[in-house]
Amino acid sequence: MREVVGDFVPGKVDVKRDGSGRGVGKKLLDLWFWLARSRAFRLAARTANRLLSPPRPIPVRVGGQVMYASTLDRLLALWAWKAGLLEDVELELLPQFIEPGMTVVDVGANVGLFTLAMS
Repeated sequence: MREVVGDFVPGKVDVKRDGSGRGVGKKLLDLWFWLARSRAFRLAARTANRLLSPPRPIPVRVGGQVMYASTLDRLLALWAWKAGLLEDVELELLPQFIEPGMTVVDVGANVGLFTLAMS
């Protein structure tokens, strides 16, 4: 398992992995949060999602599970998870807290990545 060292301050993310320098984190997240606040970006994203979504769900293998994406935003999220750009540290932590036979609730589940990982 990778060692994660970082300072988490609301609005700022600075994560270093294995002491090797900054992860993908800070610059990409800062750009993403800046773009996400833009009304034009949100409109463009909704339009792209509507026009460029696949005609049928596309399977993507993420962490040993096959998940299906039926919209462009879900497909991009699954590819990012597959590439380890999103929530890879959280997924690595799950086995430390969840044991077979436990009952867990994934409150606020989005596409079900954590639900599958905990099943």
